Amino acid sequence: KDKIDVIISFRLTSNILNYLSSFFSKKRRVAVITGLGYSFTYNSFKNNLLKRFITLFYRLAEKKLTIVAQNSHDLIDLGVKGGLVIAGSGIIEPNANFVHNKDYNKYNLLFVGRLLKSKGIIKAINVFKKLRSINKNFKLIIAGDIDFENPDSITKENLEEIKSIEGIEFLSYVKDINKVYYKSNILLFPSIYREGIPRVIIESLSHGLTIVTQDMPGCRETVTNNGVILKNQFVDNAVDFINNLSEEDVVSNSIESKQLFKSKFSSKKIFPEYYKVIFKD
Repeated sequence: KDKIDVIISFRLTSNILNYLSSFFSKKRRVAVITGLGYSFTYNSFKNNLLKRFITLFYRLAEKKLTIVAQNSHDLIDLGVKGGLVIAGSGIIEPNANFVHNKDYNKYNLLFVGRLLKSKGIIKAINVFKKLRSINKNFKLIIAGDIDFENPDSITKENLEEIKSIEGIEFLSYVKDINKVYYKSNILLFPSIYREGIPRVIIESLSHGLTIVTQDMPGCRETVTNNGVILKNQFVDNAVDFINNLSEEDVVSNSIESKQLFKSKFSSKKIFPEYYKVIFKD
């Protein structure tokens, strides 16, 4: 009735509804996988069942929908052979007022996200503690909060302990995250959660942060000469890497991060790719 030409959905629940409705109309349909989530992070009976369901669903769905993933590893793990890859959802380049005259010292660390163990909050805290024992100038900003509905979340008691640690600035949920990136120089992202391309990292790239992240699908695509990808012993190796950074390294990483953002992840790059997929003949 509304003369809809194309239906595009993001994330699993919406993608399932998109697929089911495809049996009632022949509209063009696109389903975007923004990551594989919690069930692909931990092995358990419940998660293994979910993995099988999700895998089967997308193999069926690709027969009726155009499937788009944000990294190639997700398509491989799902066994979706005809899917396309678009690196993220597209982020507008930040206002120049946020990025000029940035203080390029290496001591301002940042963690952004829900306070989940799989997102790496505990590892981030441990990295900070070790760095702080070496040099009292290190600071850690935390922008995020407890997810009470997620069993992987830290508790209120854990959070109170974290807030009491000297050198940590806890902001909880932040509406204007750009101001937080502006104050920070190094992103700690030790997540093992299966995301597409982590939005936090893309935003950090746009603000010129050095990226310290885990070797995970989606994260691998965000680091070249602008940080480090760590496979093992994240805490110890992150401490070594950060402690050995010079101010010149942080400045160089900042330039590299911004260039990587503009070339791969900005809305000017990503939106035309979605346009081609959505409106192709």
